[in-house]
Amino acid sequence: MEVRILILLLITLSCYVRTKIIVFCVIRMLVVIVKFREYWANRTSCRLEQKQFSKIRFLNK
Repeated sequence: MEVRILILLLITLSCYVRTKIIVFCVIRMLVVIVKFREYWANRTSCRLEQKQFSKIRFLNK
């Protein structure tokens, strides 16, 4: 009987650890995605600003 309880505890513990690891990985992935999207948005906005800036320079000539 005690061995069964120990095995059950081990199984629940391993499941708990596994879910914690999965949650941690998902959070890490979300953080990476958000940071990448911010970086991408900054890159595209910088490109747009450069294009507008070059248009303004072209118009000022």
